[in-house]
Amino acid sequence: MFVGALPTIDEESAVDNDANSPIDCGHYRLIGKKELEQIQQDISNTIRPRWQSGPPKQLGTKGCGKLKADQWRSSMEFDIPVSLVKLWSEAKSTGSDGIDDKINERKFQIRESTILLTTALHWATSYGTSPEHAAEYMENMQAYLSSLRALFPHTDLRTSHHNALFIGEMLLRFGPIHGWWMFPFERIIGLLQQINTNSKMGTA
Repeated sequence: MFVGALPTIDEESAVDNDANSPIDCGHYRLIGKKELEQIQQDISNTIRPRWQSGPPKQLGTKGCGKLKADQWRSSMEFDIPVSLVKLWSEAKSTGSDGIDDKINERKFQIRESTILLTTALHWATSYGTSPEHAAEYMENMQAYLSSLRALFPHTDLRTSHHNALFIGEMLLRFGPIHGWWMFPFERIIGLLQQINTNSKMGTA
């Protein structure tokens, strides 16, 4: 999502747009080097509770490694939405054939889509649950998935998106998600992956 060089316009694709044709800004790169550096700076400047595991400071680069589930949660529930609001809250138009207006509109749509996911995560990962929690989660998750279909009509939704639609019912059946999510298993798997082996069962 974040890796890429800055020009935010695919010039080859833009050449064929005449004044009367609809402007397709789906090929415009909205997150480039400048935006990524701002997100990383925001992460570095954020003061967190000791118990919270924030995302790596070099988020979006190969050097940050594989994110843990709690780091994904933190980055999507707080860090990325806050940075996007800061980056795109003062979008300006230069009046260049409506392209800037279209880009700004797409930025607004992506920001709103991200906020929907953030809100769904908030309701799903609360330490308490209720019919209200489940209903708010489902409402925001369904709206988020609908926004993905509108923003990226040529991209198929994945199995994880389908599975997310069952979490509302699971909150009602099993209680707060902290009691049955997979974090403990992922922690054990992470520890096992750090052990050097010769890949031969039963031998040292």
